[in-house]
Amino acid sequence: MITANIANYITMNAARRPEKVALIQGDRSVTYASLDRDVSALCMTYQDAGLGRGDIVGIAMRDSIDYVAMMLAAFRLGIVLLPMDSRWTPVEKANVARFFEARAVVLDTGTETVVGNSPVLRFDPAMYRRDTAGLRLPDGFSADEPLVLSLSSGTTGIPKGPMISHRHYMLRHYTEWLALGFLQTDINLCSTPLYFGGGRYFTLSYLLAGATVVINSPPYELAELASVISRFGVTTTFLVPTLLRRLATEPDDVRAPFQKLRFIVCSGSSLHPTESAELSAKVNSCIINHYASTEGGSVSMHNPMVEGPANGSVGRSVLGSTLEIADADDNALPQGETGLIRHRAPWHPAGFHNSPEETKKAFRKGWYYPGDIGHIDPNGYLFITGRAKDMIIRGGINIYPDEIEATLLTMPQVEDAAVVGRPSAELGEEVVAFVTVKSAVDPEMLRAHCRSVLSAYKVPAEIIFLDALPRNQSGKIVKAKLRESFEARA
Repeated sequence: MITANIANYITMNAARRPEKVALIQGDRSVTYASLDRDVSALCMTYQDAGLGRGDIVGIAMRDSIDYVAMMLAAFRLGIVLLPMDSRWTPVEKANVARFFEARAVVLDTGTETVVGNSPVLRFDPAMYRRDTAGLRLPDGFSADEPLVLSLSSGTTGIPKGPMISHRHYMLRHYTEWLALGFLQTDINLCSTPLYFGGGRYFTLSYLLAGATVVINSPPYELAELASVISRFGVTTTFLVPTLLRRLATEPDDVRAPFQKLRFIVCSGSSLHPTESAELSAKVNSCIINHYASTEGGSVSMHNPMVEGPANGSVGRSVLGSTLEIADADDNALPQGETGLIRHRAPWHPAGFHNSPEETKKAFRKGWYYPGDIGHIDPNGYLFITGRAKDMIIRGGINIYPDEIEATLLTMPQVEDAAVVGRPSAELGEEVVAFVTVKSAVDPEMLRAHCRSVLSAYKVPAEIIFLDALPRNQSGKIVKAKLRESFEARA
């Protein structure tokens, strides 16, 4: 069933199971009936601020029940969500708000009144007590109206974000409900920031299904997550590979609650083939390897309870997703050959909002190119062998090198900079910067400068000084040669 507005599912679930708990955070819980009322009350706050249908509004709140309610209220009014990481520096928030021309930015901390050129709408629990008699919902609303600008990372350069519609989101939910087997009796643990695609997406998917979501976002110790799972009877969760690897080394009493989960969805970066068996034995026998992106949604999935033990692939395509491997000229390659991964599905957007050049690179002839390289075997299993783009995935978080490079280049001592990912057994990749300098500078000074502008997870773990950066004949830096230095050192 496609409803015009995705927030209608909250009203439907409130009508059929009003007493069912929708959200839990610590000692606080909210039923579907209460959530539905709270969302309408928050709609009044948006409405009084002159915000409504088609307006882009950033939300940069801390992870909480209030964040979810504020997001659902935006959806109900037809407001377009611009997710913003509360951990971003003021510079990062301002850049994203300006680029996407946000009409307002919702905050729950700080004292600022403006972010970039956007006025601040500050969340207050008193908003829940608003009378909703004057609420005006949009007439003739269409499922094809925009819902969210699905950003995968903040940037001080040119951000990329496709405009996802209500229909796109609902289609993505439906195919994953079928592939993953979400149940309205599930209690899902959200342990990932709501700004990130996985945390936001799975929270919404379970709420639309009428299930319960427990919010326990980082920072935390794995023993804390284990306690939360036991306390609330959690049945499912989503974890990035970094946490799964850490779990494998935890004591038996910490791992035991995770072993009882119905399944764990793993996404953000690939699991190494050699570690899948160990994780299955030590963490959970049903770790579902999910290949997806915030831009293109689900691509493929490997469920060991259906497909058998992990075979090093990211599974076969989900229902509705068509997979192919293509060469650099967009020609389909024969089975088994390695090339660019591309896929198409009815939940794909038309391209990146306000970024025509980036759209041409990633959305071509009806296909979306996520920038990964791989091959498909005779049984339809997709194997990822590398990434065509330079994006770094650290602990499941997408980091764009050009943002860090631009920050380093603002230092007067720095002549040139190139940032790449260094393999890390724990985090998947670590950020490393190669720099050439005009005058002597301490590496810690460069890292301190990065910390003043960028989020902590983007700050280089290591800075390496070179006399010159390797370049090709056209003058472009050859990052492959920089990565080779890690292999030589290893």
